[in-house]
Amino acid sequence: MARKYKLDEAKKREIVAIVTVGGKRITAADYVDCSVSTILRTAARDEEFAAALRAAKSRHEIVNLQNIQDAGKKSWRASSWLLERSFPSRYGKRAPKTVTPEELGDVVAQFVRIVADEVSSVADRARLLARLDKLCQRLYRDQKPSPPKRSSRSRALSDANHPSQKPLNRRSEEA
Repeated sequence: MARKYKLDEAKKREIVAIVTVGGKRITAADYVDCSVSTILRTAARDEEFAAALRAAKSRHEIVNLQNIQDAGKKSWRASSWLLERSFPSRYGKRAPKTVTPEELGDVVAQFVRIVADEVSSVADRARLLARLDKLCQRLYRDQKPSPPKRSSRSRALSDANHPSQKPLNRRSEEA
C-alpha cells in the first residue's frame, strides 16, 4: 500500500505563505499540524515545493529590504541602518580610535618605506622586512576579512625587498 503524504497542496501553499512573511519552518509545521522533518522530507521529494520555499524566503528578504529603502526616503536613519549592516567594514559603528585593516596597512607601508630608506645593509633590510611581512600576515590571518589584494603594504614590502632597490640610507648619502 502506498504511503499517504501528510502535506497536501493546500498545506504546502500555507507553509509557503508563512515562510513568505518571515515565519520559520517550525511555525509553519505547527500551523499545518506536521513536523519540520515532514516539511524537509516533502521538499526533498518535491522539487517544485522546495523551489517555492526558497523563493518564499528570498521574497521575505527582498520585501523587507524594500521597506527599509522606502523608509530611507523619509528618514536617513533607515538608510544608515541598512548600510551599517550591509557594509559593516565601511559604515559600521566603530569604537573611538579604532584602526581599520586598510588604515593599518597604510601605516605599515609607510613604516616599510622608512625602513627601506634608513637601513643601508641589503641583508639587514631584507631580514627586517621579512619579519615585518610575517607580522602583517599574522595580523591579517587573525581577522575575519581576507587581507586586501595587493595593498600598499605588500607593494611597499616587495618594492623594498626587490634586488634592484638600492640602499637608501640618508646618513650614507650625507657622508
